[in-house]
Amino acid sequence: MFKFDDVFRFSKDQPKLLFEKKLPEIYAQAINDLAGRSKAGAIIVPACLVIAGFVTDFYLIQTNLFIALLTVIFIGAGGRLLTISFLKSNPGKNVQRNLSVFAVSSLLMAISWGAGVASFFGQYGPSFPFYLILVMSAGICAGTVTNFSAWRNLTYIYLLCMNVPPICVGLYSWSVEMISIMSAFSAFMIYMLIQTLYRNIEYWNGMIKGHLFEAQSELLTESNELLELRMEEQKAF
Repeated sequence: MFKFDDVFRFSKDQPKLLFEKKLPEIYAQAINDLAGRSKAGAIIVPACLVIAGFVTDFYLIQTNLFIALLTVIFIGAGGRLLTISFLKSNPGKNVQRNLSVFAVSSLLMAISWGAGVASFFGQYGPSFPFYLILVMSAGICAGTVTNFSAWRNLTYIYLLCMNVPPICVGLYSWSVEMISIMSAFSAFMIYMLIQTLYRNIEYWNGMIKGHLFEAQSELLTESNELLELRMEEQKAF
């Protein structure tokens, strides 16, 4: 589940020798992109939970729950930032372990956010706090699809952890307004899951084609240099 191997799903139609030659560079760049894009989210998501909790007085109504949610989300954010630092500073060292920690830390953030939004829905129903955190969730979903575009399975699980708990709580209320809103939000989540697939395909196709074009240029340059060298040798004779 936490294996970062999306690149191999796109290797079938590529020139084998060129692909294998460029694979380490492709993999390293993808990890660097994943780490770079995910840094802001590790700060923004906890900040959104803090803002929502204080603006709506949720921290006063459900103090213990709010503290527990903040504890989990900050642990996840701290682990994610620390892992990003390791991936950036030591790109070839303990990569799979760091990626696993990155995935677990990110999912802790998603679970905490999902539980927090579900608590907001159960506490407030259709009101200002409800709509505030709903808008925040939509923004975070959109950012997640972009930030994790290199890692399809992680994006799927992250989106589901964020959105399934609040959708279930909203539908459980059995009010016409909540069911209508949650139906629309469910459609939005499905759309984000579909976008995840397309963004992942676009990301890897663009990445692989760029590196293979570079490899072909290098081979052409080497061939030209070799040809010039042989021509000079023939002239010498």
